[in-house]
Amino acid sequence: MKRTLWHLLIGAAGLAIVQQQFLLRQPPHLETIAPAPVHSAAAAIDLRFSRPMRIESVLQDSRLQPDRPHRFQGEQRLLRLLLDLEQPLRQPLRLQLGGDDNRGLPLPTTVWWWDPRPHLLVVARTRQGEQLRLRRHDGTWMPLSGLHPRILQVEPLGQGAGVAYVSADAQGYQQGWLQRLQPRSLVPALKRPSFPVRGQTIPLTAPAQMFVHLSADRQGDLLIQTGGQEPGSDQISLLERKGRRRLLDVKPSGTMQLLPSGGAVVLPTDNGLALASLEALQSADGGTERRQLLPGSRDLRAFCSGAGRAVLVRHWPDYRRSLELVIPSQTPRQLWLGEQAVMAASCDAMGTRIWMVLREGGVMSTDTLLQLDQQGQVTGRRSLAPWSLESGTSLGFDPVGQQLLLTLRKGVEGVAQPALISLPGLQLTVLDSPVAVARWLP
Repeated sequence: MKRTLWHLLIGAAGLAIVQQQFLLRQPPHLETIAPAPVHSAAAAIDLRFSRPMRIESVLQDSRLQPDRPHRFQGEQRLLRLLLDLEQPLRQPLRLQLGGDDNRGLPLPTTVWWWDPRPHLLVVARTRQGEQLRLRRHDGTWMPLSGLHPRILQVEPLGQGAGVAYVSADAQGYQQGWLQRLQPRSLVPALKRPSFPVRGQTIPLTAPAQMFVHLSADRQGDLLIQTGGQEPGSDQISLLERKGRRRLLDVKPSGTMQLLPSGGAVVLPTDNGLALASLEALQSADGGTERRQLLPGSRDLRAFCSGAGRAVLVRHWPDYRRSLELVIPSQTPRQLWLGEQAVMAASCDAMGTRIWMVLREGGVMSTDTLLQLDQQGQVTGRRSLAPWSLESGTSLGFDPVGQQLLLTLRKGVEGVAQPALISLPGLQLTVLDSPVAVARWLP
Protein backbone atom coordinates (compact mmCIF):
# COMPACT_ATOMS: atom_id res chain seq x y z
CA MET A 1 0.00 0.00 0.00
CA LYS A 2 2.84 2.38 0.88
CA ARG A 3 4.54 1.62 -2.43
CA THR A 4 1.29 2.31 -4.31
CA LEU A 5 0.85 5.61 -2.43
CA TRP A 6 4.42 6.66 -3.29
CA HIS A 7 3.80 5.82 -6.93
CA LEU A 8 0.64 7.95 -6.92
CA LEU A 9 2.44 10.90 -5.31
CA ILE A 10 5.37 10.66 -7.71
CA GLY A 11 2.97 10.41 -10.65
CA ALA A 12 0.97 13.43 -9.49
CA ALA A 13 4.16 15.47 -8.99
CA GLY A 14 5.42 14.46 -12.43
CA LEU A 15 2.07 15.39 -14.00
CA ALA A 16 2.17 18.80 -12.27
CA ILE A 17 5.70 19.40 -13.59
CA VAL A 18 4.65 18.45 -17.11
CA GLN A 19 1.58 20.71 -16.91
CA GLN A 20 3.71 23.58 -15.57
CA GLN A 21 6.23 23.21 -18.38
CA PHE A 22 3.40 23.04 -20.90
CA LEU A 23 1.80 26.22 -19.56
CA LEU A 24 5.15 28.05 -19.47
CA ARG A 25 5.66 27.34 -23.16
CA GLN A 26 2.18 28.59 -24.11
CA PRO A 27 2.16 32.04 -25.73
CA PRO A 28 0.38 34.88 -23.91
CA HIS A 29 -3.15 35.84 -24.89
CA LEU A 30 -5.50 38.77 -24.40
CA GLU A 31 -7.96 37.93 -21.61
CA THR A 32 -10.15 41.06 -21.61
CA ILE A 33 -10.43 44.33 -23.50
CA ALA A 34 -12.87 47.13 -22.62
CA PRO A 35 -13.27 50.92 -22.84
CA ALA A 36 -11.84 52.65 -19.77
CA PRO A 37 -12.93 55.76 -17.85
CA VAL A 38 -11.41 58.84 -19.46
CA HIS A 39 -9.21 61.02 -17.24
CA SER A 40 -6.14 62.55 -18.89
CA ALA A 41 -6.74 61.49 -22.51
CA ALA A 42 -9.43 61.76 -25.17
CA ALA A 43 -10.30 58.06 -24.85
CA ALA A 44 -8.83 54.89 -23.36
CA ILE A 45 -9.00 51.08 -23.41
CA ASP A 46 -8.09 48.70 -20.58
CA LEU A 47 -6.22 45.51 -21.55
CA ARG A 48 -5.69 42.40 -19.42
CA PHE A 49 -3.22 39.75 -20.59
CA SER A 50 -2.67 36.18 -19.41
CA ARG A 51 1.00 36.91 -18.69
CA PRO A 52 3.13 39.96 -17.83
CA MET A 53 3.96 41.85 -21.03
CA ARG A 54 6.90 43.99 -22.11
CA ILE A 55 5.23 47.36 -22.60
CA GLU A 56 7.86 48.49 -25.13
CA SER A 57 7.11 45.54 -27.38
CA VAL A 58 3.35 46.13 -27.12
CA LEU A 59 3.82 49.73 -28.22
CA GLN A 60 6.15 48.69 -31.05
CA ASP A 61 3.99 45.84 -32.40
CA SER A 62 0.55 47.46 -32.01
CA ARG A 63 -1.01 49.68 -34.68
CA LEU A 64 -3.82 52.22 -34.98
CA GLN A 65 -5.31 52.89 -38.42
CA PRO A 66 -5.66 55.72 -39.19
CA ASP A 67 -2.62 56.54 -37.09
CA ARG A 68 -3.32 58.78 -34.11
CA PRO A 69 -1.07 59.76 -31.16
CA HIS A 70 -1.37 57.11 -28.45
CA ARG A 71 0.56 55.57 -25.57
CA PHE A 72 0.47 52.59 -23.21
CA GLN A 73 0.55 52.80 -19.43
CA GLY A 74 0.62 50.13 -16.72
CA GLU A 75 2.72 47.09 -15.97
CA GLN A 76 2.66 43.32 -15.75
CA ARG A 77 -0.66 41.96 -17.07
CA LEU A 78 -2.68 45.20 -16.93
CA LEU A 79 -2.11 47.89 -19.55
CA ARG A 80 -4.14 50.92 -20.62
CA LEU A 81 -4.10 52.35 -24.15
CA LEU A 82 -4.54 56.13 -24.07
CA LEU A 83 -5.60 58.09 -27.15
CA ASP A 84 -4.14 61.62 -27.33
CA LEU A 85 -5.90 63.47 -30.10
CA GLU A 86 -4.61 66.67 -31.66
CA GLN A 87 -7.16 66.64 -34.51
CA PRO A 88 -10.84 65.63 -34.43
CA LEU A 89 -11.59 61.96 -35.01
CA ARG A 90 -14.31 61.46 -37.64
CA GLN A 91 -14.21 57.67 -38.13
CA PRO A 92 -13.66 54.40 -36.22
CA LEU A 93 -10.12 53.20 -35.51
CA ARG A 94 -8.70 49.82 -36.48
CA LEU A 95 -6.62 48.53 -33.57
CA GLN A 96 -4.05 45.76 -34.05
CA LEU A 97 -2.58 44.42 -30.82
CA GLY A 98 0.79 42.68 -30.60
CA GLY A 99 3.84 42.36 -28.37
CA ASP A 100 5.93 39.91 -26.33
CA ASP A 101 5.64 38.71 -22.76
CA ASN A 102 8.55 38.86 -20.31
CA ARG A 103 9.83 35.50 -21.60
CA GLY A 104 9.97 36.77 -25.17
CA LEU A 105 7.00 34.72 -26.41
CA PRO A 106 4.88 36.66 -28.94
CA LEU A 107 1.24 37.53 -28.40
CA PRO A 108 -1.03 36.19 -31.17
CA THR A 109 -2.16 39.25 -33.13
CA THR A 110 -5.75 40.37 -32.56
CA VAL A 111 -7.57 43.08 -34.50
CA TRP A 112 -10.41 45.26 -33.23
CA TRP A 113 -12.64 48.10 -34.37
CA TRP A 114 -12.79 50.94 -31.85
CA ASP A 115 -15.08 53.97 -32.14
CA PRO A 116 -14.53 56.29 -29.14
CA ARG A 117 -16.75 59.06 -30.52
CA PRO A 118 -19.59 59.99 -28.16
CA HIS A 119 -23.22 59.87 -29.22
CA LEU A 120 -25.53 62.85 -29.08
CA LEU A 121 -28.41 62.54 -26.58
CA VAL A 122 -31.40 64.86 -26.80
CA VAL A 123 -34.81 65.32 -25.29
CA ALA A 124 -36.83 65.65 -28.49
CA ARG A 125 -39.98 67.76 -28.47
CA THR A 126 -43.01 66.45 -30.36
CA ARG A 127 -46.70 67.30 -30.39
CA GLN A 128 -47.39 64.19 -28.29
CA GLY A 129 -44.76 65.00 -25.64
CA GLU A 130 -41.02 64.73 -25.00
CA GLN A 131 -38.86 61.71 -25.74
CA LEU A 132 -35.24 60.76 -25.03
CA ARG A 133 -33.40 60.01 -28.29
CA LEU A 134 -29.89 59.04 -29.40
CA ARG A 135 -28.34 60.30 -32.64
CA ARG A 136 -26.38 57.67 -34.53
CA HIS A 137 -23.17 58.65 -36.32
CA ASP A 138 -24.98 58.37 -39.67
CA GLY A 139 -27.39 61.12 -38.58
CA THR A 140 -30.43 58.93 -37.89
CA TRP A 141 -32.25 58.96 -34.55
CA MET A 142 -32.98 56.11 -32.14
CA PRO A 143 -35.72 56.46 -29.44
CA LEU A 144 -34.59 55.56 -25.91
CA SER A 145 -37.79 56.23 -23.98
CA GLY A 146 -41.52 56.51 -24.35
CA LEU A 147 -43.31 59.84 -24.56
CA HIS A 148 -43.59 61.94 -21.40
CA PRO A 149 -45.27 65.31 -20.82
CA ARG A 150 -41.81 66.61 -19.84
CA ILE A 151 -38.29 65.27 -19.30
CA LEU A 152 -36.53 67.53 -16.80
CA GLN A 153 -33.03 66.08 -16.52
CA VAL A 154 -30.74 63.75 -18.52
CA GLU A 155 -27.71 62.15 -16.86
CA PRO A 156 -25.51 59.86 -19.03
CA LEU A 157 -23.73 57.04 -17.20
CA GLY A 158 -20.00 56.43 -17.52
CA GLN A 159 -18.85 54.08 -20.29
CA GLY A 160 -22.15 54.62 -22.12
CA ALA A 161 -23.79 51.89 -20.05
CA GLY A 162 -27.06 53.78 -19.79
CA VAL A 163 -28.91 57.04 -19.39
CA ALA A 164 -30.71 58.17 -16.24
CA TYR A 165 -33.45 60.75 -16.63
CA VAL A 166 -36.23 62.47 -14.72
CA SER A 167 -39.74 62.71 -16.18
CA ALA A 168 -42.68 64.82 -15.04
CA ASP A 169 -46.38 64.07 -15.52
CA ALA A 170 -49.14 66.51 -16.40
CA GLN A 171 -49.46 67.56 -12.74
CA GLY A 172 -45.72 68.21 -12.41
CA TYR A 173 -44.95 65.17 -10.24
CA GLN A 174 -41.57 63.63 -11.01
CA GLN A 175 -40.06 60.15 -11.37
CA GLY A 176 -36.53 58.91 -12.03
CA TRP A 177 -35.70 56.27 -14.66
CA LEU A 178 -32.66 54.33 -15.82
CA GLN A 179 -32.44 53.22 -19.44
CA ARG A 180 -29.80 50.50 -19.72
CA LEU A 181 -27.66 50.44 -22.88
CA GLN A 182 -25.24 47.89 -24.29
CA PRO A 183 -22.34 49.77 -25.95
CA ARG A 184 -20.94 48.48 -29.23
CA SER A 185 -18.00 50.84 -29.65
CA LEU A 186 -15.32 48.10 -29.33
CA VAL A 187 -15.81 44.91 -31.35
CA PRO A 188 -13.64 42.26 -33.09
CA ALA A 189 -12.50 43.10 -36.60
CA LEU A 190 -15.01 40.69 -38.18
CA LYS A 191 -17.78 43.03 -37.02
CA ARG A 192 -18.22 46.79 -37.27
CA PRO A 193 -18.67 49.23 -34.37
CA SER A 194 -22.26 50.30 -34.09
CA PHE A 195 -24.69 52.32 -32.00
CA PRO A 196 -25.69 51.05 -28.52
CA VAL A 197 -28.43 48.47 -28.09
CA ARG A 198 -31.37 49.51 -25.92
CA GLY A 199 -31.80 47.38 -22.81
CA GLN A 200 -34.09 47.29 -19.81
CA THR A 201 -35.87 50.39 -18.49
CA ILE A 202 -35.72 50.53 -14.68
CA PRO A 203 -37.69 52.92 -12.41
CA LEU A 204 -35.27 54.59 -9.99
CA THR A 205 -37.88 56.18 -7.75
CA ALA A 206 -41.50 55.75 -6.80
CA PRO A 207 -43.89 57.80 -8.95
CA ALA A 208 -45.38 61.17 -7.93
CA GLN A 209 -42.26 62.62 -6.29
CA MET A 210 -42.13 66.35 -5.65
CA PHE A 211 -38.43 66.47 -6.52
CA VAL A 212 -35.88 64.15 -8.16
CA HIS A 213 -32.24 64.92 -8.97
CA LEU A 214 -29.63 62.52 -10.42
CA SER A 215 -25.84 62.61 -10.61
CA ALA A 216 -23.52 60.02 -12.20
CA ASP A 217 -19.75 59.46 -12.17
CA ARG A 218 -17.49 57.91 -14.79
CA GLN A 219 -17.43 54.59 -12.93
CA GLY A 220 -21.16 53.99 -13.44
CA ASP A 221 -22.42 54.91 -9.95
CA LEU A 222 -25.61 56.99 -9.70
CA LEU A 223 -26.66 59.34 -6.88
CA ILE A 224 -30.42 59.74 -6.45
CA GLN A 225 -32.04 62.57 -4.47
CA THR A 226 -35.80 62.50 -3.95
CA GLY A 227 -38.38 64.50 -2.06
CA GLY A 228 -41.88 63.17 -1.50
CA GLN A 229 -45.16 64.84 -0.64
CA GLU A 230 -44.94 63.98 3.05
CA PRO A 231 -42.75 66.03 5.45
CA GLY A 232 -39.43 64.33 6.15
CA SER A 233 -39.71 62.06 3.11
CA ASP A 234 -36.52 63.39 1.49
CA GLN A 235 -34.07 60.59 0.71
CA ILE A 236 -30.60 60.28 -0.80
CA SER A 237 -29.32 56.94 -2.07
CA LEU A 238 -26.38 55.65 -4.11
CA LEU A 239 -26.99 53.05 -6.80
CA GLU A 240 -23.63 51.39 -7.35
CA ARG A 241 -22.57 50.14 -10.77
CA LYS A 242 -22.77 46.53 -9.55
CA GLY A 243 -26.42 46.99 -8.59
CA ARG A 244 -26.25 47.50 -4.82
CA ARG A 245 -28.24 50.45 -3.46
CA ARG A 246 -27.50 52.11 -0.13
CA LEU A 247 -28.91 55.11 1.71
CA LEU A 248 -26.75 58.11 2.67
CA ASP A 249 -27.37 60.00 5.90
CA VAL A 250 -26.84 63.59 4.76
CA LYS A 251 -28.99 66.72 4.55
CA PRO A 252 -27.58 69.12 1.94
CA SER A 253 -29.06 72.53 1.20
CA GLY A 254 -29.32 71.76 -2.54
CA THR A 255 -28.46 69.25 -5.24
CA MET A 256 -25.36 67.07 -4.88
CA GLN A 257 -22.82 66.08 -7.55
CA LEU A 258 -20.66 62.96 -7.67
CA LEU A 259 -17.00 63.47 -8.51
CA PRO A 260 -16.20 62.02 -11.98
CA SER A 261 -13.60 59.68 -10.49
CA GLY A 262 -16.12 58.39 -7.95
CA GLY A 263 -15.88 57.90 -4.20
CA ALA A 264 -16.78 61.48 -3.21
CA VAL A 265 -19.50 64.06 -3.61
CA VAL A 266 -19.82 67.85 -3.71
CA LEU A 267 -22.73 69.11 -1.66
CA PRO A 268 -23.99 72.64 -0.99
CA THR A 269 -24.23 73.80 2.61
CA ASP A 270 -25.35 77.03 4.28
CA ASN A 271 -21.68 78.09 4.48
CA GLY A 272 -20.48 77.13 0.99
CA LEU A 273 -19.59 74.05 -1.04
CA ALA A 274 -18.36 70.95 0.81
CA LEU A 275 -16.44 67.95 -0.47
CA ALA A 276 -17.05 64.69 1.38
CA SER A 277 -16.20 61.05 0.72
CA LEU A 278 -19.09 58.64 0.31
CA GLU A 279 -17.58 56.48 3.03
CA ALA A 280 -17.67 59.41 5.46
CA LEU A 281 -21.34 60.09 4.68
CA GLN A 282 -22.19 56.65 6.09
CA SER A 283 -20.69 57.44 9.52
CA ALA A 284 -22.76 58.35 12.56
CA ASP A 285 -22.26 62.11 12.11
CA GLY A 286 -22.67 62.05 8.33
CA GLY A 287 -18.96 62.85 7.90
CA THR A 288 -19.46 66.46 9.06
CA GLU A 289 -16.09 66.64 10.77
CA ARG A 290 -14.19 65.30 7.76
CA ARG A 291 -15.58 67.55 5.03
CA GLN A 292 -13.50 70.04 3.09
CA LEU A 293 -15.34 73.37 2.89
CA LEU A 294 -15.04 76.10 0.27
CA PRO A 295 -16.86 79.08 1.82
CA GLY A 296 -18.86 81.68 -0.09
CA SER A 297 -21.79 81.69 -2.51
CA ARG A 298 -20.60 79.43 -5.33
CA ASP A 299 -22.14 77.20 -7.99
CA LEU A 300 -20.39 74.15 -9.45
CA ARG A 301 -20.48 74.32 -13.25
CA ALA A 302 -18.07 71.66 -14.55
CA PHE A 303 -15.48 69.06 -13.55
CA CYS A 304 -12.11 68.81 -15.30
CA SER A 305 -11.86 65.07 -14.81
CA GLY A 306 -8.21 64.44 -15.59
CA ALA A 307 -6.67 66.79 -13.05
CA GLY A 308 -9.20 66.77 -10.19
CA ARG A 309 -10.04 70.37 -11.08
CA ALA A 310 -13.42 72.08 -11.28
CA VAL A 311 -14.94 75.29 -12.64
CA LEU A 312 -17.13 77.33 -10.28
CA VAL A 313 -19.13 80.56 -10.50
CA ARG A 314 -18.89 82.80 -7.44
CA HIS A 315 -21.59 85.36 -6.63
CA TRP A 316 -20.39 88.57 -4.96
CA PRO A 317 -22.41 90.92 -2.70
CA ASP A 318 -22.23 93.71 -5.31
CA TYR A 319 -24.00 91.42 -7.84
CA ARG A 320 -20.88 90.72 -9.86
CA ARG A 321 -19.89 87.17 -10.77
CA SER A 322 -16.52 85.54 -11.18
CA LEU A 323 -15.42 82.33 -12.84
CA GLU A 324 -12.97 80.30 -10.75
CA LEU A 325 -10.73 77.34 -11.44
CA VAL A 326 -10.43 75.15 -8.37
CA ILE A 327 -7.16 73.20 -8.16
CA PRO A 328 -6.60 70.65 -5.36
CA SER A 329 -4.60 72.06 -2.40
CA GLN A 330 -4.64 75.59 -3.86
CA THR A 331 -6.70 78.73 -3.40
CA PRO A 332 -9.38 79.06 -6.15
CA ARG A 333 -7.92 80.89 -9.16
CA GLN A 334 -10.11 83.71 -10.50
CA LEU A 335 -10.28 83.57 -14.30
CA TRP A 336 -12.91 86.20 -15.01
CA LEU A 337 -14.87 88.89 -13.14
CA GLY A 338 -17.81 90.92 -14.46
CA GLU A 339 -21.46 91.85 -14.28
CA GLN A 340 -22.68 89.56 -17.09
CA ALA A 341 -24.61 86.42 -16.27
CA VAL A 342 -22.61 83.18 -16.61
CA MET A 343 -25.07 80.90 -18.40
CA ALA A 344 -22.83 77.81 -18.67
CA ALA A 345 -19.20 76.73 -18.39
CA SER A 346 -17.04 73.72 -19.25
CA CYS A 347 -13.38 72.65 -19.39
CA ASP A 348 -11.12 70.03 -20.92
CA ALA A 349 -9.76 67.08 -18.93
CA MET A 350 -6.71 68.91 -17.53
CA GLY A 351 -8.34 72.31 -17.05
CA THR A 352 -6.04 73.99 -19.57
CA ARG A 353 -8.95 75.21 -21.72
CA ILE A 354 -12.11 76.66 -20.19
CA TRP A 355 -15.24 77.78 -22.03
CA MET A 356 -18.06 79.98 -20.76
CA VAL A 357 -21.22 81.54 -22.18
CA LEU A 358 -21.88 85.12 -20.99
CA ARG A 359 -25.18 86.97 -21.34
CA GLU A 360 -25.34 90.74 -21.58
CA GLY A 361 -28.46 92.25 -20.03
CA GLY A 362 -30.69 94.90 -21.58
CA VAL A 363 -33.65 95.03 -23.95
CA MET A 364 -31.86 92.79 -26.48
CA SER A 365 -29.70 90.38 -24.52
CA THR A 366 -26.81 88.76 -26.41
CA ASP A 367 -24.82 85.62 -25.61
CA THR A 368 -21.07 85.33 -26.16
CA LEU A 369 -18.84 82.26 -25.98
CA LEU A 370 -15.39 82.84 -24.47
CA GLN A 371 -12.43 80.44 -24.48
CA LEU A 372 -9.90 80.97 -21.67
CA ASP A 373 -6.62 79.38 -20.71
CA GLN A 374 -5.87 78.29 -17.14
CA GLN A 375 -4.50 81.74 -16.34
CA GLY A 376 -7.70 83.49 -17.43
CA GLN A 377 -6.38 84.87 -20.72
CA VAL A 378 -9.02 85.03 -23.48
CA THR A 379 -7.86 82.81 -26.36
CA GLY A 380 -11.11 82.79 -28.37
CA ARG A 381 -14.38 84.67 -28.60
CA ARG A 382 -17.58 84.18 -30.58
CA SER A 383 -20.95 85.90 -30.50
CA LEU A 384 -23.85 83.42 -30.62
CA ALA A 385 -26.27 86.00 -32.07
CA PRO A 386 -28.94 85.60 -33.34
CA TRP A 387 -28.97 82.47 -31.19
CA SER A 388 -29.00 82.32 -27.38
CA LEU A 389 -28.36 79.50 -24.93
CA GLU A 390 -31.50 77.75 -23.71
CA SER A 391 -31.93 78.52 -20.00
CA GLY A 392 -30.97 75.68 -17.67
CA THR A 393 -28.91 73.79 -20.26
CA SER A 394 -25.22 72.95 -20.09
CA LEU A 395 -22.11 73.34 -22.23
CA GLY A 396 -20.54 69.98 -23.08
CA PHE A 397 -17.01 69.26 -24.37
CA ASP A 398 -16.22 66.30 -26.65
CA PRO A 399 -12.45 65.55 -26.51
CA VAL A 400 -12.67 63.01 -29.37
CA GLY A 401 -14.36 65.30 -31.87
CA GLN A 402 -12.79 68.47 -30.41
CA GLN A 403 -16.13 70.24 -30.27
CA LEU A 404 -18.60 71.84 -27.88
CA LEU A 405 -22.29 71.00 -27.56
CA LEU A 406 -24.91 73.62 -26.75
CA THR A 407 -28.70 73.92 -26.82
CA LEU A 408 -29.57 77.16 -28.63
CA ARG A 409 -32.76 79.07 -29.35
CA LYS A 410 -33.33 81.79 -31.98
CA GLY A 411 -35.56 84.52 -30.63
CA VAL A 412 -38.32 84.29 -28.02
CA GLU A 413 -40.70 82.35 -30.26
CA GLY A 414 -38.08 80.01 -31.75
CA VAL A 415 -37.56 76.38 -30.78
CA ALA A 416 -34.39 75.14 -29.09
CA GLN A 417 -31.98 73.11 -31.23
CA PRO A 418 -28.69 71.27 -30.59
CA ALA A 419 -25.60 73.09 -31.84
CA LEU A 420 -21.95 72.11 -32.31
CA ILE A 421 -18.98 74.47 -32.11
CA SER A 422 -15.76 73.10 -33.61
CA LEU A 423 -12.39 73.83 -32.00
CA PRO A 424 -10.19 75.76 -32.29
CA GLY A 425 -11.95 77.90 -34.91
CA LEU A 426 -15.27 78.19 -32.99
CA GLN A 427 -17.34 77.47 -36.09
CA LEU A 428 -21.05 77.06 -35.28
CA THR A 429 -23.28 74.34 -36.75
CA VAL A 430 -26.94 74.14 -35.68
CA LEU A 431 -28.77 70.82 -36.14
CA ASP A 432 -32.34 71.04 -37.44
CA SER A 433 -34.12 69.18 -34.63
CA PRO A 434 -36.41 70.69 -31.95
CA VAL A 435 -35.15 69.67 -28.49
CA ALA A 436 -35.41 70.61 -24.83
CA VAL A 437 -31.83 69.69 -23.94
CA ALA A 438 -28.76 68.05 -25.53
CA ARG A 439 -25.98 66.02 -23.84
CA TRP A 440 -23.06 63.77 -24.80
CA LEU A 441 -23.21 60.02 -24.17
CA PRO A 442 -19.59 58.79 -23.74
